[in-house]
Amino acid sequence: MPEQRSTGARSYRQTIPKFVKTPNNVTVHRGELAELMCHIKDLGPRTVVWRKASEENPLTIGLNTFTPSAAVSVSHDELSNSTSKYNLMIKDVQTKHAGVYECQISASGIYTHYVALNVLKVQVSGTEYVSQYNDIHLVCNATGVERAPEEIDWFFNGNKILTSHPHWYGRIEIVKHKPEPGLSFISELIINLSSMQDNGNYVCRSSDLSVDSLTVHVLNAGKNTGIVVRVALFDRMNEFFIQSTFLITMPPPIRFDLIKVLRLHQEKKRGP
Repeated sequence: MPEQRSTGARSYRQTIPKFVKTPNNVTVHRGELAELMCHIKDLGPRTVVWRKASEENPLTIGLNTFTPSAAVSVSHDELSNSTSKYNLMIKDVQTKHAGVYECQISASGIYTHYVALNVLKVQVSGTEYVSQYNDIHLVCNATGVERAPEEIDWFFNGNKILTSHPHWYGRIEIVKHKPEPGLSFISELIINLSSMQDNGNYVCRSSDLSVDSLTVHVLNAGKNTGIVVRVALFDRMNEFFIQSTFLITMPPPIRFDLIKVLRLHQEKKRGP
């Protein structure tokens, strides 16, 4: 219903503002720009206020910010004669920014539009496109959270990656770093001699069940005259490491067992 206002002997009707449907759930990675939308129809002369539901003080009133954080601002535009945009922008998002936000308008009552901001605690980056037989290098970063996870696991097309699995054995390495114990955890997934069977979705999952994923595309490069392989192989019998750099020349259609090649190369280095 229109709200009725009186000015002395004269009265007039003014339309009630309405929120235009926009996403009320936003998910971003740490460090990205978050845009929380608030579009209003028939706003008129009223003021738009943004606040975080868990905090008493407003973040913005109209186009003015009321927070010391330079990361927060308002993006305003008139989308049409009757529709206004007052989007809350948060630069370099961190996990502390996660929560529910309110876009409010004061009219005859308080009108509120809620937007939930989710900040992913882990982020996967690395190789998205790779030529067959080249290496895949993925990094899962859980740095910057209030408390780092206890563990990080990798999954490929829904299955947990195990270094002992026949598909990965001898050509995969998972390296874990904790630059700031308790606060940061970085896990690297390195896959040597990629094959077409390595095409797919790679998921990083932390022990607190935060996840992120990346799809890797292995490209068939056609003819491949040679592959340079650098390895560090542990000899269990003699208890020492062998570090080697050598060239494998083999046409792409032929599948080969990397471990057999390494062992053959190891025997040649030892001599008769």
